[in-house]
Amino acid sequence: MKKKIFIGLIVLLTLIVGIAFAGVQIGDKRYHFITLTSEGLTIRDTFGDVVFTFGDDGLDIAGTLTVDGVVALGTVLPVASGGTGATTLADGGILLGSGTSAITALGAATNGQIPVGDGTTDPVLATITGTADEVVVTNGAGSITLSAGAGLSSLGGLTETNGGLPYGTADNAYAWLAAGAEGALLMGNGAGAPSFLAAGTAGYYLIGAGAADPVWTTQPTLTSLEGITITNGGILYGTAADTLANLAAGAEGTLLMGNGAGAPSFLAAGAAYQVLRGAGAADPTWADIPIITGGVGTGVTSTTGVFKSAMFKSVISYTQFDSAGTTHDFTIGAVPDKSIIHAVVVDQSTAFVCAAVCTTATLSATLGTSAGDTSYLESWDMDTGILVWGDADAEVGDKLDVAGNTNSGYIQWASSDIILRATSGTGNWGDGAGATNLNAGALTFYVFYSIMDLP
Repeated sequence: MKKKIFIGLIVLLTLIVGIAFAGVQIGDKRYHFITLTSEGLTIRDTFGDVVFTFGDDGLDIAGTLTVDGVVALGTVLPVASGGTGATTLADGGILLGSGTSAITALGAATNGQIPVGDGTTDPVLATITGTADEVVVTNGAGSITLSAGAGLSSLGGLTETNGGLPYGTADNAYAWLAAGAEGALLMGNGAGAPSFLAAGTAGYYLIGAGAADPVWTTQPTLTSLEGITITNGGILYGTAADTLANLAAGAEGTLLMGNGAGAPSFLAAGAAYQVLRGAGAADPTWADIPIITGGVGTGVTSTTGVFKSAMFKSVISYTQFDSAGTTHDFTIGAVPDKSIIHAVVVDQSTAFVCAAVCTTATLSATLGTSAGDTSYLESWDMDTGILVWGDADAEVGDKLDVAGNTNSGYIQWASSDIILRATSGTGNWGDGAGATNLNAGALTFYVFYSIMDLP
């Protein structure tokens, strides 16, 4: 063996020396199996294919390389070349890939530790955790043992049946309730064992029984209605505790009257234009309106006059406010002689708004028997949409002010016009030639009065 090695080294040395001068080729005339030149060494197989080259570009072997000894590399073999990219790995560590970077290793796992990942970063070593009274985890050398906690251990001895339910008998103690039949209802029993209420008959209703178990029964009825015939239009009334009776329907126009603890009744309808007159604790009665007749006796002559009630309506629109001044007077109506004014109402449904020149917030109005008079209505704001009739702003006129006891809330024997005075605190109402400076606003007046045609 030593002789072969020696001869091989002599041949190799001879080839190296020869190549330094002209190169060496070994083989037959067609194929040079070994070619050694200044550029390197090339070895071909019997078919002329290159199987080994060694030169400036490094070593290239085609086929399988068998090495009986130890291959020692002068540098780390990277992952891309089939290596680990590392010089050392932790003893007992689980290896982790890092793409083309060097392989890394987790530390050696302690008892019960397993790799736990998050889907993104490297996994970590961790132990499984249990839940109090439910799952107990015991970690050993190379083992993990799971067992039931105190809260579940008492379930271990139960014999479960299909459709049944576990229920507690004490703290962390359980029993098994057999399955209920189809249609049965689960019922509680306080601290006792629950149970199933048997299914009800078709069409039956479940009726509660307080603290006792509910029961199935036919359509529920009110015992107090048993034996009562309720007539069309009739009314039920109580005759005693939990006892009812039927009051037959009253005729059209009748009124239902109470009777203390007795049965109620209907008061017959009154005749046309009759009024209902009270009688204290007795039933009221219908009666004609009493008429005061003229006096009689020696030297007395009686004549009947006429008393009429009436109302008129007057409407003013913003287009009628076209004066060049800051005041505008309107006559909205004339009250006949021998009249009594009971009420004046202004429906200011649309607030007045200035388009130019005037200022909306300075618009105000009064209503009286003359321009600027406040007998009917005191000053009110025209820039708000309101109903003016003695509201919270005390805009009722001084003659209609019942609270102030002026004329007892009406104006007697008035025979003058009703005048509206509108005032613009800033700017004219219009140009005096038919054009207004407003673009919105409307007033509707209602005057309620009576006329006495004296005898």
